[in-house]
Amino acid sequence: MADKAEVPKPSRLKRGQKLVPVPLWIVGKLALYWAVREIGVSQSELARRLNVRETVVRRMLDPSHDTRPEKIQAALEVLGKRIVMAYDDAACPLPLDARRAALGEGSHLFQRRHGRVTGESGQ
Repeated sequence: MADKAEVPKPSRLKRGQKLVPVPLWIVGKLALYWAVREIGVSQSELARRLNVRETVVRRMLDPSHDTRPEKIQAALEVLGKRIVMAYDDAACPLPLDARRAALGEGSHLFQRRHGRVTGESGQ
């Protein structure tokens, strides 16, 4: 992320594959990275919108640099994004049909969590 390398979004889970957990401390940075790339805003433009130096934005996107969650949240809000939190029972995940019933198949949260963009910040 810090070197502007491509970090793909999660894809739909296929039979035999397992979810790869993302450490909580990196989720915000990853969401911000995807938002910046999706919107096509430069780091300098984001810095201008946040009224901070560009180095601050570079650090926000650097996984090896600690960034307060409030700063990440503010940057996402400026881009019209937010992080949505969810958790599952890791020992015994519900089958897909049970999750559909619980969340409602047409719901935005269901589509985000069980479609192509699990873990992405949503609108």
